[in-house]
Amino acid sequence: MAFVASRAIYGFLGVTYDASPMDSFLQFIDPVLLKNAFWQSLYYYHAGPPMLNLVAGFGLGVFEANAYWFYAILFHVLGLCLVFSVFFITNRLCGSRPSAWVATLLICFSPSFVLYENWLMYTFIASSLLICSAALLIKYLDSDRFIWGFLFFVCIAMLSLTRTFFLFYWLVLVLLILVIVRWQSRKQILVCAFVPLLVCFCWNAKNFYLFNTFSSSSITGLSLNNVTTLTVPWDVLRGHVEKGELSRFALVSRYGPLHKAIERETLAEFVGVPVLDNATNSNGQLNFNSLEMLVASNHYLKDSLQVLKMYPRNYMSAVLTSHMVYLSPASLNPYFSVANLQALQSTNRFLDRLLYGTSLNSVRVEQPHFGYNQRYSIEVKPGVVLAFFSGIIFLYGSWRCLLIVFTRDWRTHSIVFGYLFGTWLLVYLAGVYFELSENNRYRFVAEPVFWIIVVLMVNHLWRSRSGRPVSLSDDTAAVRRGEVTQDMFQ
Repeated sequence: MAFVASRAIYGFLGVTYDASPMDSFLQFIDPVLLKNAFWQSLYYYHAGPPMLNLVAGFGLGVFEANAYWFYAILFHVLGLCLVFSVFFITNRLCGSRPSAWVATLLICFSPSFVLYENWLMYTFIASSLLICSAALLIKYLDSDRFIWGFLFFVCIAMLSLTRTFFLFYWLVLVLLILVIVRWQSRKQILVCAFVPLLVCFCWNAKNFYLFNTFSSSSITGLSLNNVTTLTVPWDVLRGHVEKGELSRFALVSRYGPLHKAIERETLAEFVGVPVLDNATNSNGQLNFNSLEMLVASNHYLKDSLQVLKMYPRNYMSAVLTSHMVYLSPASLNPYFSVANLQALQSTNRFLDRLLYGTSLNSVRVEQPHFGYNQRYSIEVKPGVVLAFFSGIIFLYGSWRCLLIVFTRDWRTHSIVFGYLFGTWLLVYLAGVYFELSENNRYRFVAEPVFWIIVVLMVNHLWRSRSGRPVSLSDDTAAVRRGEVTQDMFQ
């Protein structure tokens, strides 16, 4: 009911689904190729994980003119799954339906949630998969049934193929931890994980064979460039380029005339595959999946690491700025449709202050972008509540996880909390220290996790102050399996 009510309200305000990113965003394969050379283009796609383009290409190929409705329905189904999962996880871990309702309502009526749910990008897909994976993990740990374990690994494998944060190594780490804490079920866990992890391994191995990078993304250098090379004055970098310490790409931003820099020298040969050969897409935008861009990104990466060694203070200054963006509401994204931003303008101002503790007015911080004739700035509105709870989550989560490890507390509640906190921490580290641009959008992937942990902490504090014991509902499955006794929870 909460989901339906919130969607009805926001629909009345004028929010509609926006599929326009597919026409111009760098994360998408050229729409013409998605229509006419889908499987070939997807196979040779290396700029990022394939899931977003798989969804986009499937919609265009199967539904054609009605692809818009396919995307809208799919994203709202994902939204419904996310909301149910938030309620299920919070209720299961807190043992309190009121607490579960609080977490669910915070998500349902959040303007950020609505905006991303109505925006064709990988952000909402990743957030939904992350929360659903935690719900599936609970189901598996409670039941020890193969189907739930298999679905859990399918979900996190899809997450790894959706968002670069979740590397293949992260999948392996999750598998190893689960094997250790559920040693008695290790054979079943390995069987559950085999096919999903094999698919992810094959995708990364394909990228290594074709493009010499064992990763789902080959353009990491373009992101790292923002927080390293671009923070150093252009004249200073030019001196290093003349000495041969940096490549000529250190003087050219990806936001500027990069195509002109590439055209000055042939960086890659044609291979007869349009998605690799075309320097630009049919809409005139730069093709970030071209082989030339791959070579340029490798130069960016080498330059970024060298600049990081030479100018660590500049990097730390950029990280401070990225924190300001990260702690701003996720709805503060200029790439949403103008209509949706206007529809939620008043709602955003009210709920941003209520949920995040932001000020009424935003400020702008400069982001160095070579190639622009004028200075470029990012709109930020850091939230006091968001910053406070982020710090508390870091301290509380670290303490709780250390306690879990030292006491060997392998109950469902503890394992799932460790999974939630670990993924939240991963998104924070990757979303702040490796990019300076849309850090608040990166944070949104773990925003439902953020609110779940906040509710868990408040619930824990309330029970401790009131002298009430932690609910036994969390560990009835462990008692049933004979791993623990009722006396342990008294």
